[in-house]
Amino acid sequence: MLKKAGEEACRPDDLDKSVGLKGRSYQLSENQAQAILDMRLQRLTGLEQDRLIKEYEEIVDLITSLLEILSIMLG
Repeated sequence: MLKKAGEEACRPDDLDKSVGLKGRSYQLSENQAQAILDMRLQRLTGLEQDRLIKEYEEIVDLITSLLEILSIMLG
């Protein structure tokens, strides 16, 4: 179906002719490539935030346990 319509049909009107479907590949515009990189960065940032929260919770649990031990020893 795309062969019949041609490569032009796959490219939005506002994009330069140098981007879009080229044979069996697709050439991204600079804005499209940046949007993909931004999405990946947001995901990585979210993953790092999740890791830091988990580490924080583990440290708080350790501190709580150590305080309990101290209170028993001094108690």
